[in-house]
Amino acid sequence: MKKDFDGIDLQGADLSDTGLSSVRLAKGNLDGANLSGARLKAADLSGASLRGANLREANLSGASLYETDLSNADLSGAQIVQASVQGAILRGANLSGANLDLTDITSADLTNANLQRAELIDATFYAADLSGADFQGADTSEADLEQGRLEKTTLPDETQSG
Repeated sequence: MKKDFDGIDLQGADLSDTGLSSVRLAKGNLDGANLSGARLKAADLSGASLRGANLREANLSGASLYETDLSNADLSGAQIVQASVQGAILRGANLSGANLDLTDITSADLTNANLQRAELIDATFYAADLSGADFQGADTSEADLEQGRLEKTTLPDETQSG
């Protein structure tokens, strides 16, 4: 089966509960696609556009989301363990209850993202823009927020940063 679909246009497609592990969708257009419950373990979505996509309960563990646009995407309850999310755009994304343990989120844009009750153990947010993000109830044990932009961010202890 072909697993290289770089640049494919799947805008608005219904791929819910689909097995797409190890598939290459780099630079593809999946804006508004329904990928709820999809299995995307070790998939390559580098540079892809998934604006407004539904990825509820999807498994993206080990996936490459380098410079992927996930603006306003629903990733609630998703498994994104040990994934590469460097430089990704997650503005306004819903990551509530998602598991991002051991994930590299360096230089990503999480402006106004919802990370309530997310599991972020040992995640790296180095130089990420977390302005306005909501981490209320999230587990950030051992997470690296060094040099992250934290303006108006709601931190796990319910305090707001300046």
